Amino acid sequence: MNKSKLLISTLCLIFIFGLTINVLAIGQVTEPIVITNALRGQDITDTLTLLGSENKEVTYGLRADGQIAGWATFYKIDDKELTQPITEIKIPASAYLDATVKFSIPKDAPNGEYKGEVVVSYTPTVASTSDQKSSTVSQEIGRDVSITVSDKEMVKLDASVIPEKYNYTKDELLNIRIIYDNQSNISLTPQAQIKIKNKEQTVYSVIYPYPDSEPAVKTLTQHEIPTIKIPLTNLTDGDYIVGISFLHNNQSVLEKKFSFTVSSIKMVSTNKIIDLIQNNLRWWLWLIVIILIVSAIVFFRKSSKLKKDLEKNIKRNVKIVKKKVDSAKKTVTNVIAGLF
Repeated sequence: MNKSKLLISTLCLIFIFGLTINVLAIGQVTEPIVITNALRGQDITDTLTLLGSENKEVTYGLRADGQIAGWATFYKIDDKELTQPITEIKIPASAYLDATVKFSIPKDAPNGEYKGEVVVSYTPTVASTSDQKSSTVSQEIGRDVSITVSDKEMVKLDASVIPEKYNYTKDELLNIRIIYDNQSNISLTPQAQIKIKNKEQTVYSVIYPYPDSEPAVKTLTQHEIPTIKIPLTNLTDGDYIVGISFLHNNQSVLEKKFSFTVSSIKMVSTNKIIDLIQNNLRWWLWLIVIILIVSAIVFFRKSSKLKKDLEKNIKRNVKIVKKKVDSAKKTVTNVIAGLF
């Protein structure tokens, strides 16, 4: 009896495990979306990361539930202007794909916290055989959403300030990239007040308005404006500090700084030297081979000459020794003849 129960339990576990394997074909990153101090009439976007675990392309349904059900609209990630809303999206086989969700806060929403979730759903194709019926189970995964509506504006800005390099000559431009990160509950168009100082005084001060051709930086988004270019013609050689104040309604909301050097001698960066060597590596190798060949020829020529000189010296010394031996023989012969 115990064996029968064990067998039945094992079969049930195998069946459940097999069923789980058949239906696990859907997924999304489920970290909660928390939005605080949202303003009425405001649009706020976030990114959904959708996961596909099957070995084929699948189509996910997209919707929102709960108190924020009517606030959410979905878009493909490459629809930057958010002009073509979608209710479903295709996910490549065994891959992941991002999508955009936009929450539009109603203009008449009272202050308070609103909760719900964005839901990814998937219904596999109906199987034609009885042993695959488990794969037709509809699946859903939700991501919690919490939006707190407020009538109080909150301004919070961060920015990445990226100079092209840190060593310049007078004939160059100081190029500065600025990427805004708007953490406020309102859209921003910050001004950039840039001051350049040496050890003694401010040598450059200009306020750069937010470009008219660029869209405002929306809530909880990042945006890079066109590169700011500053001529360095009037600067003398030396070290300088760049201070940037980012202004909203003429009030500073963020400060950034970096330093750079101006020199009359044009500096060649290490990277450029490496690139130059790499781009001409073949010619460097040929030059090394030629030098080795010439060195070998010179060495062997010198060795041949030394050998010839050595042979001449040996022959000359042999002749000298032979003459001396012959002379000694004659002397000995003459001495013996004189004795007799």
